[in-house]
Amino acid sequence: MSFEDMGIMRGLANTVVMEMTDAAMFENILEQIATKDGFYWIRTIRKNAATIYEKGSTFEIGKGNLLKDGSDITLIANGIMVVEALKAAEKVRKRKNKCCCNRYVHFKSSRQETDSKICTKNRKNSNL
Repeated sequence: MSFEDMGIMRGLANTVVMEMTDAAMFENILEQIATKDGFYWIRTIRKNAATIYEKGSTFEIGKGNLLKDGSDITLIANGIMVVEALKAAEKVRKRKNKCCCNRYVHFKSSRQETDSKICTKNRKNSNL
């Protein structure tokens, strides 16, 4: 899978780069950016993408959302990789570990706060 487009677009000043997880997210994000100023780059979903969210779900651009709570491992994913992260979280859970799975709408510095909170929570519960 190629990610060069994302690297190029992130290099443009004031560009918001996003990757959709499923059709429900894509619909909601399109409705939001239709009323906003600025430049938005959206990587679209694949034709046969798995459904993660119910139709009518809402998302806040710049914020992640917790899909599965846990304290031993943190998985952070976006786009089509959210499904794979959820599968991995399930495998970890079967091994008696608690896995946190988080999803991001876009790639800008605002996600660092959420990353920090989640990773700090898991670090406190680890033996590292």
